[in-house]
Amino acid sequence: MPSERVQRQIDRLLDEADEAAVRQDWQTVRDRANSALAFDPENGDAKSYLEAANRATPSTAPEPSVPA
Repeated sequence: MPSERVQRQIDRLLDEADEAAVRQDWQTVRDRANSALAFDPENGDAKSYLEAANRATPSTAPEPSVPA
C-alpha cells in the first residue's frame, strides 16, 4: 500500500485524468493514468482510465503483413 504522500500524488494524477476525460483529451488521460500506474501498478482506477482512453482512440497502426 502506498504511503500517504504517494497516495496524494496518485489521487492528483487521477483527478487530472478525470478532468481530461471530461474534455475527451485522451492523450492526457493516458499519460496521467500511466503515471499513476508507475506508482501503483495495481491501481484499478488508473487501469480503468487507461482502458477508456484506449477504447476512445483505437490504434491506427497498420496491421502487420503476413509473408507470402
